[in-house]
Amino acid sequence: MFGDTWRAEGGLVLDFWNWMWSKRHGTPMVEALIAEAKNHRRVLEVGCGAGHFLDDLAEAGWSKRSRRYVGYEFSEVAAKAAAERLAANKKVRGSIELLDFMADDGAPEADVVVANAVLEHQPRPFAFIDRALEVAPVVALGVGYIHADADAMSTYVDRVGHVDWRFGVNDLVEGVAKDDRRVEAAVVPNPLRAAPNHRELVLIIRR
Repeated sequence: MFGDTWRAEGGLVLDFWNWMWSKRHGTPMVEALIAEAKNHRRVLEVGCGAGHFLDDLAEAGWSKRSRRYVGYEFSEVAAKAAAERLAANKKVRGSIELLDFMADDGAPEADVVVANAVLEHQPRPFAFIDRALEVAPVVALGVGYIHADADAMSTYVDRVGHVDWRFGVNDLVEGVAKDDRRVEAAVVPNPLRAAPNHRELVLIIRR
């Protein structure tokens, strides 16, 4: 839903990602995603931003030579920053691709797809999950803007004018749990929202 505006915002994109990661670094959602990703040899991160998650993954010990990271990002500015971060990180082999995951039929096979604060920005969130499960047997999602006391999905306009999804836990988990998928869900605190009903969701899906 960010579209061309998000791609073109230039330095604002990097400012946003640096600010966002300063708030999310070390939070329960990010730590849960790292804990899952560490178990896999080939990691594909969709919406890798400026590459902060990669750095945290490497710091957590995911650095064996047999492992490979691929990051997808559709903001040119953020992808460039992520590529520079990857080049400077001597612990990890991989690449950053300037691509829209949903528009690319050539995504590499992976052992896990990780997406942190991405699902709520997708026009078709369940199609995004289906696509991720075509690429990897495990999908690890960090979902922002969960309403802990709501069941139904709704949309809202954020402070910069983007229309995003706000999920209820039950509707999201029920929408994902099909075709014998195993779903693990954990509601965790949201570092960006003070209201008690605003939470984040860690969603691990296995096919």
